[in-house]
Amino acid sequence: MKKYILLFIFFSGSILAQAQNPPMLLTFEVNRFQNEVVLTWEIESGNLCSGVQVEHSTDSISFTSIYDYPGVCGSSTANERYTFSHTNPVSNAKNYYRINLGTNGISEILVITFVKVEEDGYTLFPMPIESNSKLYFSNDNSETLDFFVFNSSGAEVIKQEGLKTNEINLGKLVLPLGIYHFNILIGKRKIEGKFIIARK
Repeated sequence: MKKYILLFIFFSGSILAQAQNPPMLLTFEVNRFQNEVVLTWEIESGNLCSGVQVEHSTDSISFTSIYDYPGVCGSSTANERYTFSHTNPVSNAKNYYRINLGTNGISEILVITFVKVEEDGYTLFPMPIESNSKLYFSNDNSETLDFFVFNSSGAEVIKQEGLKTNEINLGKLVLPLGIYHFNILIGKRKIEGKFIIARK
């Protein structure tokens, strides 16, 4: 089965720096789609720009260009929206992005954590389970899902219905030490697995 990569951020990305976007940059978002990080940004009408670059970093300090927009961007009559897909982000680590608009300024920095999803459809990271451990799985269309957890005796101990997400924070579940099995139901698709609570 083909492996997929998922990003773990709640909305489109976390804002790392307090710096404001240049006025001409209406929006800047980072999202995940299957094995890519998708960046989208929008230039306000009445503005033109050139030399635009998408920049990437693994430490939020040293950035390198991963995409140069060809030609002149922007429009004198309408807002213009642009998209770039980063096909090889660093896995199991934080990835930082910003838009360099040349003489028009540099955007805020967005950070996103990228986690590989294994062939059985999910990944637990980090392991063993700790306060920030999350269960990552594929739900690219934000379908409604139900999440169930069962203890080693088969008794249901967690039931969460009507979720729209692609990750669940296991570290926030209040459970005693032990081995647990989980089911994720997304339409007709079912993801099954287990995890161990070995320490508090």
